[in-house]
Amino acid sequence: MSRETCLHDAEVCLIHVDELVQEILTEHFGETVLFCGNMGSVFGTTTSINDEMYRRLGGTGRAPERYQDIYIAVVPEEGPTRFIKTEYGGPSSLD
Repeated sequence: MSRETCLHDAEVCLIHVDELVQEILTEHFGETVLFCGNMGSVFGTTTSINDEMYRRLGGTGRAPERYQDIYIAVVPEEGPTRFIKTEYGGPSSLD
């Protein structure tokens, strides 16, 4: 997925989010996945890419949107994904 594609077509970006979530669930079950904060939004929406991925993996509450956010997704072989929510460093002026 190119940055330009996502900047011009929100639907294409969401398709790639779906593909990434499916890859996480099918190829990384029994493993952990690291989410680092990112304020980038899906073009044409107010939703961040991390927010979309977080929600589609079953996350609740605030998604990892601040640069200091680090969420660890624990993807079990069976059952729902669990999240360990932590942060590193202080607030960023970019948040």
